Amino acid sequence: MSLALHGKSELELAFAQKALELLDYVSDITTVDGKILAIMGLITGLSGQAKVSHILFEQAKIHSTDIASLYYYRALVHFHNEKIEEARICIDKSLQLEPRRRKSSCDKRMCRYVCA
Repeated sequence: MSLALHGKSELELAFAQKALELLDYVSDITTVDGKILAIMGLITGLSGQAKVSHILFEQAKIHSTDIASLYYYRALVHFHNEKIEEARICIDKSLQLEPRRRKSSCDKRMCRYVCA
């Protein structure tokens, strides 16, 4: 059992290392853009790599001017991973920053429906 947990820990560390390598690669080929990092966070989050996704979203927060989109992408990842409450919180933050954002308001209604 402990070997299995050790293997899981090593795998998570490898994913985190891969995210950092990906960040280095992206920064080498282009100026670091928060939107690119957020989209990378969305893609990795939807593919089940939660730790990598988290790292990319945190980096996106540093480099992004469009924080409303960042929260929206994070909400999609949370919703995909069935973390409905976290998704709702991110949607609320996105709507606070950009109240007329139609996609977020639709997703908020969907969260209410799923929670009911």
